[in-house]
Amino acid sequence: MEDTQTKEFSVKPLIEKSPFEDPVTQNFFTKWCEANDSIVPKYLSRLEWNERKKEGMFKKNSSSGYDLFVPTDLKLWEINRVISEIDKHKFFQGLEDKRTRDKKLDGLADMFQSAGVYIAKRLEYIPQGKHIAEETAKDLYRYGRALRTGDYKYQVNFKDMNMEPINSQQTAEIDTLFGVDKLDKFKHPEHASEDINVWEQTRQELLAQFFKTADKAARGEATYSRGIDKAVKRHLEKPIETPQTLLTDAIYRRGVHELLSELRIEEPNELIADLFKTFGIDTEEQKKSLRDELDIPKLKVELDAIRKTRSITEIGNKEREIAFRIQKAVSKLPYEKRADKPSYILKHHVINCVGASLIGGSLLNEVGIRYMVGGTQDHSLTLLITSDKKVYVQDFLQTPDKNIELTKDTFMVKSLDGKEIHELKKDDINPDDLKIFESALIMHPSSGFFANRVFLPGNIGHQLEVANNFAAYLYRDKIYEEAIMALHHSLALDPKNPSTYRLLGHVFLNTKDYEKAIESLKKAIKLDLENFEEYVKLGKAYYLHEQFEHADEVFNMIPSKSKARVRLGEFYFENGEVAKAENMIKEALSYHHDYVDGYATLGHIYLTEDKYSEAINVFKKAISLDPTEYSIYNNLSVACSELGDFNGAIKILEKAIELNPESTASYNNLSHNYLKVGEFEKALHTARQAIKLDETKASSYSKLGNALKSLGRYKEAIEAFKKVIELVDDDKDKVVLEAKKQLEELEK
Repeated sequence: MEDTQTKEFSVKPLIEKSPFEDPVTQNFFTKWCEANDSIVPKYLSRLEWNERKKEGMFKKNSSSGYDLFVPTDLKLWEINRVISEIDKHKFFQGLEDKRTRDKKLDGLADMFQSAGVYIAKRLEYIPQGKHIAEETAKDLYRYGRALRTGDYKYQVNFKDMNMEPINSQQTAEIDTLFGVDKLDKFKHPEHASEDINVWEQTRQELLAQFFKTADKAARGEATYSRGIDKAVKRHLEKPIETPQTLLTDAIYRRGVHELLSELRIEEPNELIADLFKTFGIDTEEQKKSLRDELDIPKLKVELDAIRKTRSITEIGNKEREIAFRIQKAVSKLPYEKRADKPSYILKHHVINCVGASLIGGSLLNEVGIRYMVGGTQDHSLTLLITSDKKVYVQDFLQTPDKNIELTKDTFMVKSLDGKEIHELKKDDINPDDLKIFESALIMHPSSGFFANRVFLPGNIGHQLEVANNFAAYLYRDKIYEEAIMALHHSLALDPKNPSTYRLLGHVFLNTKDYEKAIESLKKAIKLDLENFEEYVKLGKAYYLHEQFEHADEVFNMIPSKSKARVRLGEFYFENGEVAKAENMIKEALSYHHDYVDGYATLGHIYLTEDKYSEAINVFKKAISLDPTEYSIYNNLSVACSELGDFNGAIKILEKAIELNPESTASYNNLSHNYLKVGEFEKALHTARQAIKLDETKASSYSKLGNALKSLGRYKEAIEAFKKVIELVDDDKDKVVLEAKKQLEELEK
């Protein structure tokens, strides 16, 4: 017999959920803290947490950081207390950030209380689902009050709630919770939206429709059930979960403040540093923080004094002087490609482009200089706009003399969907209101400056870059659910960022959720029409979803001269069309002679075709264009090894490891080549290094077994080969067959 039980619509499950009961949320938050701060979350039962509260939520740990104690059943309305404790804790200096966040939470509390009032005042216009509407009003009101007071047990009196006032601004804000603002134009197209009576009539009709749908869903009508679920997810879920977003925001901001307070300037004179050590002086203690070295409070006072003169020219000159001084200091910090997370930067005293923009921009913000964050798809930049309307593209990895001043009067402004391009005159720029740069892609052809990323205000832009880099790190490590959570955090910061949708599409592709991959990639392309590499990903999603005609349509939209043809070639190669892939990549390289990825991909194809000499040539070409990419050296070593040049392969792999000392593949290949030249101790050492980096790689244990066998340590070798078989499920796998063969010989 079919189950006819129905479930009545309610916002309670959303409001009353405990996010940290979910292991994915716990893992995401732990890794977010690790990336941004010195905090280590510890998850406790409610009983344990109540005992722990007496001593405080923080405790110094053995790793020079702090444990933060969080109850697993922490409710959304309790998160504000945790945020307050984070704000009060050591290192946090951002009082303005705290005020902004407090204001946001107060506004959120007001919005949900007012949402209850909003429904209550229109209950008479809801003929179907009235009881659902009344309960929803009470739940939203109670939640809003709990966000402010921490008390969710409050009994709502519906009549009293109905008597509370609600102004037009609050009403318009609450419209978004029920989709009223989105649908008004379809209901009364013949009337102006400014007509208050028509607007209110629409509001009543759509609110009635919302609860009618909820009622039908409660009666088991599947179509309506899907509709109400979609409406709640689109309009209500994110606002209700805002405290959770603010918690990750608090961790990020605390990490940035700690970074700016603790990041040290390296001692420039090594001779003096050595002399200090001779006399037992701790040079780390003698180093000034970057903030102290620049004397940020003094710079702020100087700028404020100039601003009082009201001379736009003098103010602009001072802003540039300070901005360039900060840039000069930040650009001296050592570069490392992976250094994009506050905690990593602070630990290793290195930066990459995201780290440089984060530090430089945050210092600009402290002084009070306006800037925006953006740039290209693979490089972070800032846009400095001074009070005298001069515009500079700043790269904080470079010294100020490398800045691009956009001197011409005209910018080209492209709308996010790519359909509108118009000119923006410099006189139209208002340094106090930079929204024009938030809603468009900015180009300045006369200066050679193009940006395929929207510029955002620093406070949002930096966090978005860190969040997307964090998601990319989770994605690379195949921690997909947490990566999706990180990207949803990014969308809460900026719902129109093509990079976020792009990465979200890649994650869904890898989790084989092709419908969501298609949806995300289509949004990414809509926001950045000329990023043809995403057309390849979209076509691949259609192909894997067995929508082959759609896949071909998308592939045919990629211009023949586009670099994206290399990615399309990769796709054909993955699907066994090797000749087609090779020809397509060669054609792309005929137009783009300096495209490193193209040569690297072509070399990989040559490896699979046993064309080792050709592979060596194209890998060397790729290295001449980019000598910093370790994976190309690794692949080059494979080609050399296949041709018997084991010593040459060893030298190449030593360079690969220098560039990335955490590459398991490089150590594995190095161990293989040491075995070939009879350097068995070195082969053993490098195999163990590979295992230390990743204990799950069967190939590392295979190298270990071969090294031990060559050294006559047969019992240990047997254990290593047994580990290979234990790690691989497929009995026909090449590495397993080899391990079994070795075991037969050793066990005779």
